[in-house]
Amino acid sequence: ETLAHHRQQLEAYIERHGLKNVTFFNEISSAESIADRLVFTSLLERIKHIEFDAVLVVHADRISRGSQQEAGYIQDIFKDTGTILITPDKVYDYNNESDLLMSEFQSVIARQELRNIKRRMLNGKKSRVIKGGVHNGKVPYGYKWNRLTKEAEIDDKLSAHYLRMVSMYIIERKSAGQIADEFNELCIPSALGGMWRPERVISILTNDFYVGWVVHRRYRSVKTTKRNAKGKLIYRTKLNDNKDETIRKRGNHTPMIT
Repeated sequence: ETLAHHRQQLEAYIERHGLKNVTFFNEISSAESIADRLVFTSLLERIKHIEFDAVLVVHADRISRGSQQEAGYIQDIFKDTGTILITPDKVYDYNNESDLLMSEFQSVIARQELRNIKRRMLNGKKSRVIKGGVHNGKVPYGYKWNRLTKEAEIDDKLSAHYLRMVSMYIIERKSAGQIADEFNELCIPSALGGMWRPERVISILTNDFYVGWVVHRRYRSVKTTKRNAKGKLIYRTKLNDNKDETIRKRGNHTPMIT
C-alpha cells in the first residue's frame, strides 16, 4: 500500500513536470545496507554508467538508510556522474556545496529517526515478553495466532502432530532425521508448508514455548556472504552470547507439555 502511494506521488510529479524516458525501480525490501537492496544496487550500477540524468524519489532518505559511510558512497556516485536527485520538495545537485550539506544533514536526521524507531520496537517487544506475551504474530508449530486477543492458541490438528513428534523422540527413541523422514512419508507439511528437515525437528523439540515459556533474544542473526536463489544475503541464526540481553518469562499461553 505504501509502495503504491509513493508511486502515485512520483507519477503525479512526472506528469506535472513533463519528465520523459522514465524507468521505475520498485523495491519492497526495507533493508538498510546497500548489499541487501538488490534493486537499488542495480540502479547504482546504471547511474555509474551515466544512464540517467536524474533520480526521482519521494524523499531524499529513501536512497540512503544505512551507515554514514554508505551515504557518502552514494553521494560520491551522484556527484561524479553529475546525476541530479529530485524529490517533490527539492532538487539536489551534489556538485553544489549547499545542496550537499543539506543532503548530509538530512541523512543524519534520518539515521537518528531510524535508530529511535528500532529502539521503540525493541522496547515494545521486551515489554510484551515481560508480561508473558508473544512479541510478534509468529507462533511455533502447533499454535495459531488470535488477532483479536493478540495471544497464541493451540491448533488442535497441528498440536497432534507436535505431540506425535515428542512421542517418537522420547518413547520410540527416534532421531530427528528419522522423525523428519516419517513426517515427509506421511505427507505432513512443515510449518512453512515444505519438507521436514532434521534441524527443523530439533528446533521444535527444544523450543521452551511448548512448556510454557516466552523468550526474547535467545538467538541472534548473523549476516553471511552467501546469497539465496533470489540474490538476497543469507543470515544464519546462532545463540546469543550476551546472556544479559535474553529475557525468559512464563507465558500467558497454554503449554502443550506440562
